[in-house]
Amino acid sequence: MEITFSLSSLTLTLLLLKIVSSATISNFTTDQNALLTFKTSLTSDPLTLLTKNWSTNTPTCSWVGVSCGFKHRRVTALHVSGYQLVGTIPPHLGNLTFLRSLDISSNNFTGVIPSELLKLRRLEEMNMGFNNLTGEIPPWFGGLPQLQYIYLRNNSFSGSVPSALFNMSSLIEIDTRYNRLSGTLSDDICSNTPNLRNMFFTGNQFSGEIPANIYKCRGMEQLRLGGNLFNGSIPSEIGSLSMLSHLSLFSNHFTGVIPSELFKLRRLEEMNMEFNNLTGEIPPWFGALPQLQYIYLGNNSFSGSIPSEIGSLSMLSWLKMIFDNHENYGLK
Repeated sequence: MEITFSLSSLTLTLLLLKIVSSATISNFTTDQNALLTFKTSLTSDPLTLLTKNWSTNTPTCSWVGVSCGFKHRRVTALHVSGYQLVGTIPPHLGNLTFLRSLDISSNNFTGVIPSELLKLRRLEEMNMGFNNLTGEIPPWFGGLPQLQYIYLRNNSFSGSVPSALFNMSSLIEIDTRYNRLSGTLSDDICSNTPNLRNMFFTGNQFSGEIPANIYKCRGMEQLRLGGNLFNGSIPSEIGSLSMLSHLSLFSNHFTGVIPSELFKLRRLEEMNMEFNNLTGEIPPWFGALPQLQYIYLGNNSFSGSIPSEIGSLSMLSWLKMIFDNHENYGLK
């Protein structure tokens, strides 16, 4: 009886091992096939980095640009930045379900981002900057529960930024600089993004006013909205962003005075408000911002003189105020 039980247990154990082994091999094959499809979808690999290195004769986890997890040996990172690759993004990349970091920046990828990438539920970082991608930013980005960093700068994306992106509690940084994006910023842009630290929207065609609830982005360190079509006054609520180090609002259509609430930005290192329609006097409290290094206020309609208090800024490296005589003041 005991022998029969032992044999049954052994048989069950062997069967389970076989199932686990088969599943592991299947997962390896899935990852490998996804990467090989990525390779074959390229129309040019001038450095032959993938052509020569990505071969079924070598382990997938040893391929250039590929990293795997220690335990399951599944692909967790694909980094092929600056390889001069040409092609489109194949939907099969969505099969890399253990992927945490995807970096295909600084290549020549074209076309749209395939919806199959929605399956990358573990993805934390997506970098597709410096390519020639088109279409709209997919709203399903908001369905990636662990996504923290989105880098899409220097492409040709159009349309608006989906509101779903600002329902991502995991989001830390979003960079869409130098695309063709337009529309207004959602009124609840900071209501559901408690971890958002950096927002880079420079060089697009955004319009409207900066939402007043910007103050809810308590951890914001860099707010860069220059080179757009924003209008209205600069919201005083920005003064509540106590962690802010860089405020860049240049080349928009802002009007009114610089709000006195910005006096509370004790960590501010850079303030760029040039090429707007701002009026009033330059605030003397600039001189009380201890970390301020760069001030750009040129090409506005300020009146009065440059406050002497600015001279007390020990960290100041550059003061640029271009008036009718186009003078620059470089310090240190």
